[in-house]
Amino acid sequence: MTHISLWFGLVEPFDPEILGLLPDIFRADDPRPGKQQVNERYQHGGGWQKQDKWKFNRKTKAITFPGDAPLMPLALTGLPLSQEVVALYPHGYVIIVHDDNGTFEVARMD
Repeated sequence: MTHISLWFGLVEPFDPEILGLLPDIFRADDPRPGKQQVNERYQHGGGWQKQDKWKFNRKTKAITFPGDAPLMPLALTGLPLSQEVVALYPHGYVIIVHDDNGTFEVARMD
């Protein structure tokens, strides 16, 4: 069975290898929320382990952790059935942004 996973590179040059297993973990044709998909398909990586204290700028898409420089996304995909956007950042950080009111969660997936 082929699963849908369309990622958009946001840096030039874009090397799809930086996505690692993310296209296999986050599937646009799966109606479940992204973190449930991670919990099922990333079990050996520990599942979704939310990290607190992150800030997300909806306009620039930057994430920041207190005391660190902002990180800009490298690639993103949409999960239309759960109305979420998933983005990959440097150092293996991943964000899931919920379309409801812009709530988000950040985890490291490396």
